[in-house]
Amino acid sequence: MIYDRVRYTLTNKDIPVVVEEPLGWSDDNKTYTRHAEYHGITIALSKDLTFVGGGFLFLTAVLEDQGINADVKLLREVKNTSTDIWEKDYEGWVDFFTYKIEENKITVKFNADPLVTLFKSKQSSNVELDRIETLTTRLIEPLSTETLFITGRNILLTNKVIAPLPAETRLEMDSYGAEVIIPIDMRKVGDKDTGIKDVSDQFNVIDGGRTDVAIGYPDENFFAVNEIGQPYVLDISFRLKMSLYWPSFQVFSTATLGIRIAIYTNGVTMNLDRTIPIYEFTGSRTEMPTELDIQWNQEDVIIDVDESASIQFYLSCTGGNAYWAVGDKAANGGVKDVYIKTHIDPVQGSSSKAYPAYYEVELTVQEDSSRPTSTAPCVLAYEFVKRLSDIVLECEFKSNLLGRFTLGYAEDGPMANTAFTHGMWLRGMEGQDNLKPLATSLKDCLQALDVAYPIGIQLENGLFRLEARDYFYQRYTSIVIGEVTEFMRTPDATAYATSINVGYQKAGGYEETQGLDEYNRETQYNTVINKTDNELDLISPYRADGYGLEEVRRDNPAVEPDEVLDKDSKFDDHIWILDVNKPSGLNQWLISDWTKRFAAAPTGVYSPSTAMNLWFSPINIMLRHGPWIKPMLLKYLDSKVKFNFSEGNSSLRTQLIGGNEYSQDDGIPAIDFERSLHQAINVTFKAPVTWAQLNGNSYGRPNVYGLVEFTYQSIKYKGYIMSVEISNGIGSFKLKLATSTSAKSI
Repeated sequence: MIYDRVRYTLTNKDIPVVVEEPLGWSDDNKTYTRHAEYHGITIALSKDLTFVGGGFLFLTAVLEDQGINADVKLLREVKNTSTDIWEKDYEGWVDFFTYKIEENKITVKFNADPLVTLFKSKQSSNVELDRIETLTTRLIEPLSTETLFITGRNILLTNKVIAPLPAETRLEMDSYGAEVIIPIDMRKVGDKDTGIKDVSDQFNVIDGGRTDVAIGYPDENFFAVNEIGQPYVLDISFRLKMSLYWPSFQVFSTATLGIRIAIYTNGVTMNLDRTIPIYEFTGSRTEMPTELDIQWNQEDVIIDVDESASIQFYLSCTGGNAYWAVGDKAANGGVKDVYIKTHIDPVQGSSSKAYPAYYEVELTVQEDSSRPTSTAPCVLAYEFVKRLSDIVLECEFKSNLLGRFTLGYAEDGPMANTAFTHGMWLRGMEGQDNLKPLATSLKDCLQALDVAYPIGIQLENGLFRLEARDYFYQRYTSIVIGEVTEFMRTPDATAYATSINVGYQKAGGYEETQGLDEYNRETQYNTVINKTDNELDLISPYRADGYGLEEVRRDNPAVEPDEVLDKDSKFDDHIWILDVNKPSGLNQWLISDWTKRFAAAPTGVYSPSTAMNLWFSPINIMLRHGPWIKPMLLKYLDSKVKFNFSEGNSSLRTQLIGGNEYSQDDGIPAIDFERSLHQAINVTFKAPVTWAQLNGNSYGRPNVYGLVEFTYQSIKYKGYIMSVEISNGIGSFKLKLATSTSAKSI
């Protein structure tokens, strides 16, 4: 029905019905609210509306037929006094979760847009990207992926093997002339299966026996077995402190005790190729050492393809048999937990005394580790978000931030060359029966993007728009409202933080001696602010660590031939965000190295030429968030956001093209952050305002994203809308006060 110059229309499934004016409209407030996390502004009715007559019949019929999921739109139109044309005044959607029915009346609240409601309801739902139907079972196209060519990350692998606990120690040798090699029981520190092995239980059965000695043992102390198809280059350090007991019942002329590294060729056929001496001593029984203290290291030891390296104690003798032992489990002489040491006293002469036996041995092996290249599927950022939008929201998607020229955008957006992949793809599981599909939620995806690059989103009229955050804080003035009343100024407590946490929630999980070189891990910085316990968390649910990516990639049989596909990996369901590029003429994407965005190679990191995701390092993330960090520091521009701690490598130093050099273990001077658009100050006031002013689109963006200019006591201010509640033509405003540098003339 039409009342004077206002009409109300309810629409369900494209069927419109004009109804009586709902009760309560004259008392209604329309509210514009900026989302605290996503920065888009939505419109809502702040009070219930009650429908009678035709409105009551229509809404109750829809509710009975379709239930609370039904979509019903309310359109309020006002006839233009000049043109006599109906113009939209308000549009909202019924929230049937709030309905109350009594005496032929139905009272409901309204949401700004059904897309907003759907987003709130489903944003945390984990979905598999390769599904071919939406959440409502509407069919969609199969997932399309790109090919990621991975040259790999050179890693300094540091592995240690050490003696077991003293209670488990048993070490003894017995030679009847010919050389005997014994197992040195040492266990690898950590659980990463690199080429470096425990020196126990590696080769329990050796077909054909040994070719280098007459007598051998089943366990031959192999610590490196090359099965990767390219040479190992190792730096080896050996540390030994040990007591030895040579029982008096032994009879031999001379004995030779030694320690060496033996390198074998032809795989497990075990043909001795060469040895590297560490220690050797020859003497009579009384001359043989009762204590050893050895520190030895050698660099660039090459273990070639199909070669293996063994750490060996060896013993031979002439004229009888030689025996020594150490440890509380050693036999033949009752060493148990002591050894006999001769003490020379200048007065009393020599005497023998039992001392606690000891056995401390450590072998440290460092490998300048690289592996062959590989490929993996990936999804570029635009397609990644659009896929989630198609599955969850079933709406149109737009993004200048993620869009590319090849998709019809004017240019590639700042985050256009960003890709996502996951553990299963990295280790070659694509096409396998036991592939676990890449699964994530829209919420995690948006959080990961927001950490990498400050973003905002808008959900309205069937459109999901994702943009750089400053899209929602334009520098031009779009609304001018003149003199205001009830002006009040307060600090924006949410803009202040005493510390800033930056990094990646799931980074890590690899051998810690390697992980200490990884820079894309959680890092904390302190600010000068000390009157709040607020913390700014820029923590991504995805990963960006090159060490983690390389570790899971080395579970791919195409990279490590001895790996198998039918096993689980702790990284299988982890997702990596990657800074990528596609060189001209290639049909594959590459993970970008430092030359894409940086003025010089990074320092403070191992293998700078293969360092990846430098743009996503904590220090560079913090720089991109500078305009949103700086408001709290405007009064403290001589301060510094200082490094506190990091779970990984904090020594990384980088310099973006056109920027200053920063070290991750130092921080960023406040004055270096990019200029801020607003201050950490909120203002509230009241002033007349019209729907046309707020709902306009003057400069290609909604007016509510531009600056609001107002005057109080002859002083002109500008600010960004946080909320506006309109009642009878009067707006109650809450703005974030702009900095003097925000304004931009049009």
